[in-house]
Amino acid sequence: MNNLEFVADTNSLLAKKLANSFNKQLHEIEIDHFADSETFIKPISYENLKNIKNIFVTNQFYFSNRPILNRPICCSSINNQLFDFLFLIDFLKKIDVNNITAFLPYLPYSRQEQSSLSVNKLGLLELVIKFLKTAGVNKLIVCEMHAPEVIEKLDLEIINIDLKDFWLQFLKSEKFKKLIESDFLQKSDFSQICFVSPDKGGKQRNQKLAEELGSSFAFIEKKRVSADNPVALSLHGDVDGKTVIMIDDIIDTGKTAVKACEMILKNGAKKVVGCFSHAVLSSGATELIENSSFERVFITDTVLIDKSSFGNKFFVVSIDEYLAKTLPDLI
Repeated sequence: MNNLEFVADTNSLLAKKLANSFNKQLHEIEIDHFADSETFIKPISYENLKNIKNIFVTNQFYFSNRPILNRPICCSSINNQLFDFLFLIDFLKKIDVNNITAFLPYLPYSRQEQSSLSVNKLGLLELVIKFLKTAGVNKLIVCEMHAPEVIEKLDLEIINIDLKDFWLQFLKSEKFKKLIESDFLQKSDFSQICFVSPDKGGKQRNQKLAEELGSSFAFIEKKRVSADNPVALSLHGDVDGKTVIMIDDIIDTGKTAVKACEMILKNGAKKVVGCFSHAVLSSGATELIENSSFERVFITDTVLIDKSSFGNKFFVVSIDEYLAKTLPDLI
């Protein structure tokens, strides 16, 4: 990390934490917009960016129907944010940076890894990766990529940080024990815990955690009636009398998670706790989850989060300390 300089736009809270962890100066760049919403890149101190050859640039995306931090609502769509980041990369290349490592904790379009036309063709994610490479990204680091198996098919060096071990450490922590009242958890006894995947996609993640903690495992079979309308069909496994922990990579509309929670409780579980790496939380999702039967929902700070809409059910767990230990071996 010694030969890298840290760069981020002024809104990235995670970038500030990481820079502090590595005792690095964070070179901040302001991304502003004209009245017509076109992007304008403003380095806070251009002189500090001269002669930098190797850059580690972090970008946190956000999903909100309201302005967040200093960004106007007209520029809040994920497409606008993605182009803002491409313009930032282009700006860095034009000041003669040799090597750019981009750290996108959440990778937009990662769920569109496969084309709707053919299972043998890549989807829009491939185009996003081409944009990043063309703009000037040499290496891309992401967290909990939705379909990491496609990395080898994409034309860019991509490193995926699996957050399974992060969740494993958190579930063993005193913080988790204090927030989830349970006699057996106080004794670090996970035998009364059942890990449940809300769909087949998360089976491997939940099953590995169950094995490492000596817990049981179950999964829910679902079908998707339309783009944002999942239906839980059946539960495979026994949750009767158990405290259930549901781990998934992305929580978006919240419908899959909430319907899975309802099915789990109907099958005799005592309580359901959710752990989600990427809190996309599209419009209405926060309210849906706050009004659901989840005991508590833990989310990380891979994306910028609008905490003003949260009630008592959500709890944000930062991944900065985990990344501080993980990133040096990857760069």
